[in-house]
Amino acid sequence: MLSGLLDPVHLVILLILVLFVVGPRRLPELGESLGKTVRLIKEAQQSREQDRDRSDGPPTI
Repeated sequence: MLSGLLDPVHLVILLILVLFVVGPRRLPELGESLGKTVRLIKEAQQSREQDRDRSDGPPTI
């Protein structure tokens, strides 16, 4: 169903559409915001995994 979604041609078309919608001036802001969001998601995921790993040990009394 989505086998050819990430073809280079599709990515270029998507980039051009984003450029038209957002505009060239706001594109760096969009990239920065997207980077911060991805970083926050990764940090939250790592924190959750660490919490889960700590709770998997033997119960402390």
